[in-house]
Amino acid sequence: MCCPNFPIRIIQPIDDVDDEADANPESDYDYESDFEPPYTPTELVAIIADFYTFLTTLHFSAEDLKFPPASGWSSIPSLCTFKSERAMEVLHQLPYFKDTTPAQLHYKSRVIDYTSLPSSFYDAETDDYIYPDDEFHDYEGRLVDRGNLICFARGWESGGRQMYLDVLTGEVTEDIIRCDLLSPVDVVAYFEALKEEYRSLRLVPCTGREIIEAQKVDEGGDVGWEEVMAEKGDFGTDTDVCWVRSVYRRHGWPDAFQLEDADKEINEVMEEMDVGERGKGKDLFWWRWRGC
Repeated sequence: MCCPNFPIRIIQPIDDVDDEADANPESDYDYESDFEPPYTPTELVAIIADFYTFLTTLHFSAEDLKFPPASGWSSIPSLCTFKSERAMEVLHQLPYFKDTTPAQLHYKSRVIDYTSLPSSFYDAETDDYIYPDDEFHDYEGRLVDRGNLICFARGWESGGRQMYLDVLTGEVTEDIIRCDLLSPVDVVAYFEALKEEYRSLRLVPCTGREIIEAQKVDEGGDVGWEEVMAEKGDFGTDTDVCWVRSVYRRHGWPDAFQLEDADKEINEVMEEMDVGERGKGKDLFWWRWRGC
């Protein structure tokens, strides 16, 4: 699938928020009547489909990505009490990774397969992926209608990433569990930034283990397994991260990545560590988080 050529929307924040609107959050919803969404449902679907296809060139299996028939997913209803018609239109046409997909989208975060959810999910009065007390705002500080929010990736435990798309404003909001709710970002800019995190290996995926957030680890050049074995203490140093990066790049990351070959090399070194002192903390490396 070709990358959709949508311009990145530049959002200008407002300096002052109306005191009356603050006192009555429901008034923030009034802007929908004359608000022109920056992206159509079809465009939003194309943007996400492009990103999902990108993931299949890295650590997601292309066999796990499924696209809907022209009429949309029959297992997803056209109407739902807690979702707007626009949100349901997007859900109906999105591609999904199978719910059995082991790959993670971000740290302690997996994409949601809405085709696999039971009918009871859609028959409920509230969205199971949005807590009742949670409030979301657009980039300009206006309270948004949660009926327009689609949670496309669920997080778990501290630091996990839960991700929401606002189908009206065309923005993505990340919730870092038990840490912070990040400011919304234009959907095109968001996914382009996430692609770059992967390409540069500031996000480091590894089969069967947690994604490493390595934004604070500088590039260390080509690192061999000998340097890793010579490290002291638990596995998980900056040298170790640079070694994983080196293995991936030797195996074609990001444009021609050979996942199975890279996994084989990493696992062989891990097995050798099992018999030494460094093996004691190797699992911690894959569960650690360099975030907030």
